[in-house]
Amino acid sequence: MFRLYHSNDLEVLKELLLNEIRQNPPGVFDSEQILVQSQGMAHWLKLQLADGLGVAAQVDFPLPSAYVWKVFNTLKPELPERSHFEKQAMAWKLMRLLPGLKDEPECEGIARYLKNDPDGLRCYELAHKIADVFDQYLVYRPDWLLNWEKGIDGIDDSDVSVHPWQPRVWRALVADSRALGNSLEHRARLTTSLASIVAENGHRLNAMPQRLFVFGIAALPGGYWDVLNAISGHIDVHFFLLNPCRNFWGDIVSDRQKAWILKTNPDAENYLERGNPLLASWGRLGKDFLTLVHETSDEGQLQDVEAFTEIERTSLLKHIQADLLDLRDGQSAAYQPAALKSSRFKSSISKNDESLRVVSGHSPLREVQRLHDQLLFWFNDNPSLKPRDVVVMVPDIDQYAPYIDAVFASAPEGHRVPWAIADQSQVQENPLLDSVVSLMSLFDSRLQLTDVLDWLDVPAIRRRFSIEEGDLEGVRAWLDNAGVRWGLDSDHRSDLGFPAFGQNSWRKGLRQLLLGLMLPTAATAHQGEDWPVFGVEGGAAELLGQLIQLIETLDHWRGYQSETHTVEEWMTAIPELLDDFYEPDLDEGVQLQRVRDAIQRWAEELSDAAYDQALSPQVVRSWFQEHLGQQGGWQRFLAGPVNFCTLMPMRSIPFKAVCLLGMNDQDYPRQVTPVGFDLMVQGRARRGDRSRREDDRYLVLEALCSAQENFYISYRGRDARENHELQPSVLISELLDYIGDAYCLEGDEKLPARESRERLRSWLTEELPLQPFNRRTYEPEHINAVAGYHKLWADVANTDHSDSEFRPFYSAPVAIPEGFSRKQVLWSDVKESLLKPASFFVKRRLRLQPDLHMTQSRNEEIFQPDALENSLLKQRWIQDQLATSEPSDIPDFTYREQALGSLPVNALGDIYVSRIENELAPLLDGVKHFISGEPDSGALTLLVNDPGITDENTSTVEISGEYAQCWNRQLVYWRAGDLRGEHLLNLWLDLVFAAAAQPGLVDMAVIVGGKKKTEEFIFDAPSQDEAIQYVRHCLDHYFASWTAPQDAVPGVQWTLLHTDDAKKMDTLKKQADNEFSAFNRTAMQRCYPNLAETLLSGGLEDWLETHRWIWALPEQCLQQEAEA
Repeated sequence: MFRLYHSNDLEVLKELLLNEIRQNPPGVFDSEQILVQSQGMAHWLKLQLADGLGVAAQVDFPLPSAYVWKVFNTLKPELPERSHFEKQAMAWKLMRLLPGLKDEPECEGIARYLKNDPDGLRCYELAHKIADVFDQYLVYRPDWLLNWEKGIDGIDDSDVSVHPWQPRVWRALVADSRALGNSLEHRARLTTSLASIVAENGHRLNAMPQRLFVFGIAALPGGYWDVLNAISGHIDVHFFLLNPCRNFWGDIVSDRQKAWILKTNPDAENYLERGNPLLASWGRLGKDFLTLVHETSDEGQLQDVEAFTEIERTSLLKHIQADLLDLRDGQSAAYQPAALKSSRFKSSISKNDESLRVVSGHSPLREVQRLHDQLLFWFNDNPSLKPRDVVVMVPDIDQYAPYIDAVFASAPEGHRVPWAIADQSQVQENPLLDSVVSLMSLFDSRLQLTDVLDWLDVPAIRRRFSIEEGDLEGVRAWLDNAGVRWGLDSDHRSDLGFPAFGQNSWRKGLRQLLLGLMLPTAATAHQGEDWPVFGVEGGAAELLGQLIQLIETLDHWRGYQSETHTVEEWMTAIPELLDDFYEPDLDEGVQLQRVRDAIQRWAEELSDAAYDQALSPQVVRSWFQEHLGQQGGWQRFLAGPVNFCTLMPMRSIPFKAVCLLGMNDQDYPRQVTPVGFDLMVQGRARRGDRSRREDDRYLVLEALCSAQENFYISYRGRDARENHELQPSVLISELLDYIGDAYCLEGDEKLPARESRERLRSWLTEELPLQPFNRRTYEPEHINAVAGYHKLWADVANTDHSDSEFRPFYSAPVAIPEGFSRKQVLWSDVKESLLKPASFFVKRRLRLQPDLHMTQSRNEEIFQPDALENSLLKQRWIQDQLATSEPSDIPDFTYREQALGSLPVNALGDIYVSRIENELAPLLDGVKHFISGEPDSGALTLLVNDPGITDENTSTVEISGEYAQCWNRQLVYWRAGDLRGEHLLNLWLDLVFAAAAQPGLVDMAVIVGGKKKTEEFIFDAPSQDEAIQYVRHCLDHYFASWTAPQDAVPGVQWTLLHTDDAKKMDTLKKQADNEFSAFNRTAMQRCYPNLAETLLSGGLEDWLETHRWIWALPEQCLQQEAEA
């Protein structure tokens, strides 16, 4: 018995299924078989069965191909449990056979493709492509394969002469299977002889469950349908078909099909019926299956049971669904003469209708942000709507997953929407599996710094090498200081085809870190080509050892993977690799067990195919990428939260709200490049053939029919860079065209059809602004738009329109922090409060990091030092030149800096150092003029009265500081760049503190610098009384900086004090406009955002006078300012 249940409502089909089980319950030990097309549908059915029956047990949910083979296996027990002509089995057999076939005349095309294939990767990929094509032939073209086995190369519906090697390869595959003792009963032969097999062995089907339910499958290949027909005489088959139309629609044609038919047969026009244009255009998959069903069923054997439900036309969405159900063409009247005058033939839609919405955004991120707002609106507006009632489908979930996580995870409290993402690639959603795939690529990996750091981000790998998460920041700093970029060593680089040099390699960097650990910090000695890199101290040595162990383990497996190995060797080595790199916890152990299970299945496949040849690492990696990159995470589908998933077959489960994102013209229907030698694609199509584009069209039809209350569509309608218009998917355009031609807004009935069409389309489609903080997001212009919910973006949008008073970052003094001591002060802190007043307050008092930024690890060695690196190189070069008076004792600067990775290798480094020498020679001469002998340095202590306390007995402040670079009682500083006010003040503060703490220690201070020309500034030491008085001023400024940010900008003040009065305002404006000036630093913008504007508006003189004390004494002591 074969019953075919038709309904436009999956809930009705589910109730029919439950009713059949209730009326004819299985025995206690009997199982039910429910054939489904996806795990998501199986999961939904389990929940519905448990809810309707109270318990769901002894229910199996096989997929069609598995069930069909089980039927064959039951009818012919001698068949193997798995077909020897499964895709993977064929692929490995073909990989073994192709090299031997390429010399045959018919296989010239194969020979050309495999001509340059030293690692066998091309052969592997070709074998799998051929196996995939043959697998399609087994299902859709069994007659071709059976003819080829008989030696008949000619085929119907295509031209095999284009690829004459296919019959020869298939015969070789069959002959090889025969030689291996494999069963030659493949699906093509079994399907063709199905009637006789069932007639002869039909009694064996009694061993199977005597009832089969087929639920929610939109279409089946003809061969599978024949199997169901054949067994229906022994097993009751109940086929529950979701059918959007209650009329027979197997003979309707779309406008495109009609045009093609009329081109060859003009007299057929009166026999072609379009029906509903959406059904004709989108429903070819279901239409062909319905036709196949009724053409191939035996007379009287198939029982059609119709259970269609009426659809009340209460909304636009329901109108469209009802049109599909009744096969109504609501569009045809739009092309009649009456449409030029009015729209009375159209059905009117309420302006309050919210059942269908189309949103146009600039990017996937904006689509997801708008969706989040829409969900919040729905949940607030309709308390009965729950997150589990919403499904969001996209063409490629891997593309949208990062945006979904970013938007939904960052939502503020009170606006959180629970969500779950299904169908992601296992590698994409699981860093551990991603690391497994990358570790199988060690043989050609450059071992970049970021690669190793990414591996250390995996907890199981860190655990194996006893590295804590908190250690990673220190490890990054070590490796950055050591100049590690990529490559193990020079030999590794040579193996990869690069020049053999050791600079910036792992081994060199780690050796130099070890050398820095063993030598004192001040040491300048080196060992061979290695120079010490300091930073690893004390107990951190163990961590360095663990890092070295990781690199050695990587090197070991890189060496192993660099060679081909037999199957047995790979199967032994790969689990060892997992053990060497991973120490998993319970959850990670489950993930790694998946890898081990996959490897075990792979070994069985290779054994079944008798593949005993060596495998290259390229082939092994390709296998891992293919099998670990498959979709996973379907268990999270229907888990309770909002469901995000990929548009895929049988996602027609009913939801109250169905959302489609990413419906772009170039992305949907999805583009799939067919295999170039697929004869099915090149030949004439047969009814029942599968097409990815037709599948995608049917998916949208299913989604439209499964939406119960809301159907939401979004697409990228504007280019994010140039804002030019982009088109939606052709399916969405067809939907909008149909709606515009069949419906109009209330009140537009008297308008011409074209005008009412445009008004309705404008009413349906909302265009988003480029940014979420655009004011239109919260005061939308579109009548049906939803206002944004994100408060942070709203605050940004309201900045220029808010009536509330602006709240500055700083408005009143803050209290002295607890534990702060006025008794002991570091002179370095006092200097910082003067040189960078706003930054001192923000960093020290508020403990904020205004310039906090992520440290980005670099994978490339230095080719051209940047500005900071250039400045540090120049500073080190001068220090080397001044370190000793004996030229022979000066270290080889180029050699050292190249070893440390700070200079390009070979001649580039020599050229760069030569440029430094030429540039800094005048500066070096200027500095040498003031120095001789060894410099002095030491600590200084000064006791002064606290300027904020009048009682001299309790107001003593002890200031501690240091002095250095003192030659012959002269402080000598230098700078390779231009000298600015802050550099002079830094020198002066060291001089004044030395003069106050120890008179006579330093007589003067000089700074030499300049980029284009060399300049000298010399300050005489002030008297002790003057120095102490100045230090008290500085101390007062320092204490004030702990309660409020000071608005002194010493560098700018120095520039203004040495500028003519007539040019001061121009100079100030240039400083204000310069993004690198002190006015525009982050801390100053926070504390005094309008300081430059205030000064330009007339406050300059008062400001200069207020801080005149900073430069008054230094100017008195300034001895000279001249070119050196």
